[in-house]
Amino acid sequence: MKDKTGVPPNVAKILDDARQREEKAAQEAAEEWLVAESKRSQEGLAKRAAEKNTVPPPNEGAVIEVLSRKPDIEYDRMRGPVAETLGIRVRTLDDQVDAVREARATLGNEPAHWSVEPAAEPADGAALLEDLRKHFRRHVVLPPSADIAIPLWILHAWTHEFCEISPILTLTSPTKRCGKTHTMILLMFLTPRSELAANVSTASIFRYIEAERPTLLIDEADSFLSDNNEMRGILNSGHTKAGASVIRVEEIDGELVTKRFSTWGPKAIALIKALPRLVKHLLFRLPPLFKRTNVQTSMGRA
Repeated sequence: MKDKTGVPPNVAKILDDARQREEKAAQEAAEEWLVAESKRSQEGLAKRAAEKNTVPPPNEGAVIEVLSRKPDIEYDRMRGPVAETLGIRVRTLDDQVDAVREARATLGNEPAHWSVEPAAEPADGAALLEDLRKHFRRHVVLPPSADIAIPLWILHAWTHEFCEISPILTLTSPTKRCGKTHTMILLMFLTPRSELAANVSTASIFRYIEAERPTLLIDEADSFLSDNNEMRGILNSGHTKAGASVIRVEEIDGELVTKRFSTWGPKAIALIKALPRLVKHLLFRLPPLFKRTNVQTSMGRA
């Protein structure tokens, strides 16, 4: 059986469980640290520097996430000592907490498949990869070794922020109806914050990456990418984390200012025939998909 997204429950559960476990552990560590900091503050210990060395702070993002869920009165008691311990101004901490609260309030506007609950138990990596491999082999006729390469790239997408290099997954075929779009739809439900688009503009792509940090899945790329040097440059810039940005001039409050936009994010591209003049060593290139008339696959339904 499958849920309405078409993803087998065992695969969805493993992916969901992994993220939930990580977030839960980070938030529990943050909660323990906040309680310890508050207790030491109330006891009036003389030297805060020694206190910070006693219990090192956890991930800063997790601390802010936990603080954003505190009632106003409790947060007001904590904000001063926590900001001092983190080495930031109270106003900066307030801004960070407010931003997390606002993001949570607008969460309902995000696509439904972006909502993923982390797993409660550790996932078996080898079993997860094998489940993903079987899933793709059931739904798509893939070229040799693609059923291994695609699951590995999916794990890359989930661990992207810990990587320094991000190759672009490329799917090609000699003609239409060879399974590229179906593969991209499967990727949409198996990668984090994924966005499947059949066309994107040069002006929108880096702004969308900056705002949403998506896994970007570009279908029908042959219809607009071949003659667009600027778009190819933007996509190529996202290969290396250190150089994954572009700079543009924006009008803010009537003034022209320069602004840096991130291009760092996992990307997959599907297109017919030859690749455009992308830098080929930047790509995670699969063999071409071919139309098969004598093979039957599932269309993602139970």
